[in-house]
Amino acid sequence: MQKVKYEFAHSGITVYNLETSIEFYTKNFGFEEIKKDDKPGLELKLAILQLNNSQLELIQHYKPKINPKMSEHEKSSLTTLLQKSHIALITNDLPRAYNELKNKGIEVRVFEKIFFCFDPDEFPIEIKQK
Repeated sequence: MQKVKYEFAHSGITVYNLETSIEFYTKNFGFEEIKKDDKPGLELKLAILQLNNSQLELIQHYKPKINPKMSEHEKSSLTTLLQKSHIALITNDLPRAYNELKNKGIEVRVFEKIFFCFDPDEFPIEIKQK
């Protein structure tokens, strides 16, 4: 009997403003919006974004729970950030990526050989060199 095979489909994250998040990911990282849907029966709206062969699903609930903000200590601790849900992107030019995001006013935290930035809902995004 053949072994069951799997392929990675997408990662999904909850956002608090779908349009703001779509703009953030498309403008800053080159994601392309490939689908947007309203699901009244599930009380949510969603968008599927694509970057190369990877997809990111953004989900906005009609009645979102309170968004707990991260403390400065949490944002400054690599251990804490790696314990949180996050996505990771690879770049061909880490210093340039850092400068571009920083110059756009996006909060950035640098660690050895990687950095984290945060989307409009403070969701951590790890950036590392290819």
